[in-house]
Amino acid sequence: MRPVGRRAMLLGLTGLPLLASCGLELTRPKLSEDPTRKADPAALRQGGVLRWPLDMFPVNFNYNQADMTGYTAAVIGALMPSSHTSDPHGKIRVNTDYFTAIELREDARQTVVYTINPKAHWSDGSPITWEDLKAQWQAQSGNNPDYQVSSTTGYRDIAAVERGTDDRQAVVSFQRNYADWRSLFSYLYPKSTNDDTAAFNKGWILNLSGFAQTPITAGPFKIGSSDAGQKRLTVVADPHWWGGAPRLDSIVFLELAPDAQIGALQNDEIDFASLGSSAPNLAIAENTRSLDIRTGPNQFLGNLTFNGKPGGVCADMRLRRAVAMGVDRERLVSTLLGAVVAKPEASYNLVFIKGSEGYEDHRAALPYDPEAAAAELDRLGWTQRGPFRAKEGRQLSLRLVIPAQSPSSTNNAKILQQMLAEIGVELVIVPVAVNGFFRDYINAGNFDLTLFSWGHTPYPTDIGSIFGLYPKADGTLDTQQNYGQIGSPEINDLIARMQQELDVEKMLRIGNQIDVKIAEIVHSMSLSQAPANIAARSELRNFGPVGIGDVDYTAIGYIH
Repeated sequence: MRPVGRRAMLLGLTGLPLLASCGLELTRPKLSEDPTRKADPAALRQGGVLRWPLDMFPVNFNYNQADMTGYTAAVIGALMPSSHTSDPHGKIRVNTDYFTAIELREDARQTVVYTINPKAHWSDGSPITWEDLKAQWQAQSGNNPDYQVSSTTGYRDIAAVERGTDDRQAVVSFQRNYADWRSLFSYLYPKSTNDDTAAFNKGWILNLSGFAQTPITAGPFKIGSSDAGQKRLTVVADPHWWGGAPRLDSIVFLELAPDAQIGALQNDEIDFASLGSSAPNLAIAENTRSLDIRTGPNQFLGNLTFNGKPGGVCADMRLRRAVAMGVDRERLVSTLLGAVVAKPEASYNLVFIKGSEGYEDHRAALPYDPEAAAAELDRLGWTQRGPFRAKEGRQLSLRLVIPAQSPSSTNNAKILQQMLAEIGVELVIVPVAVNGFFRDYINAGNFDLTLFSWGHTPYPTDIGSIFGLYPKADGTLDTQQNYGQIGSPEINDLIARMQQELDVEKMLRIGNQIDVKIAEIVHSMSLSQAPANIAARSELRNFGPVGIGDVDYTAIGYIH
């Protein structure tokens, strides 16, 4: 599995540390040197099923389509090709299951040669060829607005994809430099998906009647059975896979609300559960003999996103800034994480996560300053009228849309509600159905504020779809994943410079300039990045938190 790209996820800090831990003894878990419980796959039992809970079940399984969320990656990683893989420290290597070599040529313009593994083929028996790469570039280049793409980053910089020495080699030449070229063609879909807008946009949707056509895959697993009504998808080991044979027979992906996962794990309904920062859930896991707590690096960064869509109350940048200055990130993180993290720390950078090369603390660009916030609201005409502010007879009330059955989002929302009340802003918490949270509210711009997490990757320039805001030929905005429609030409230009800068130090400096500009226009606020905690069956091996690294699906298995 490729690390989840900059895709939105439900906020991952589950549970409420303020609650008692059910009277059970609790110790703060520490980062483990071996969070996946590594083992030689050959020494593991052949066979078995991994029951994998998802907070939200994907509907469309085209990872490159606009309706995707990070949960899609968990499934697609077992099924589809990727050009490169990464370890938890961000060290990138060629994925030799699919490419025998990927080489950057020192030509007049940036050129990359992809030599495809001669064994690599799609599940329908057809070979993976240069035409699959060409079709994916054309679909994601942004040249055809009928393709509803999640991002054009990198693909829009390509000038041509041409046949190399034979059909098993693609020569990709760029019209502009692209620093994170290794991120391209992950995940790669077949030409039949990318050649047709209907197939691209809707061909991978799982309906109640199943998929319209069986998806063509090329991984160690293939589609087995599906049930959209029960929100389950089973993938089974593909006997025609040419790489290392999977130890598991199958993986069952199923939707399960975060607050229900620990109980399901105790009842032997799933094989691991995300714990996040829930003191009660951690205590239960620690005191259940058959379970093993695995704490490792986290790629997810919680954030508070504003909706600056014209006509909305948050369209006013000065109001957004005043609201943001009423948020005490240190207090928020201490309250939420203090019971389960020894030294909880807030995050003050949206472009780079803590622990990664490039991270700088930019709290000064958007500080906690409730006095300044109140003064700015006064200047904007929002004066105190009882507990909340009002202007021209209208109360200053903001809708914070969150997914229902997500303790993390609920707990964050309640603390934010208290904080903003201190500066006279009413925050109305609006819980909505989990399966419609992104599709019906966030993607549709139906919110004033919202909470979710971004998944980071080893490729820091992959930010254009989130923080860029680009006009289409018809004058409308290509929002992609910029759900709040907040951006600036200056940020667009800086993103372009970052993506074209091949000198790493210069690229990181530009990235931090972008982060400061994001704070200045109050696009969103980074909140927290806690260690990833899961509880898993003690006999499960080669599975656990890997941060920005990849999961090797073929290595997952159980000890004898």
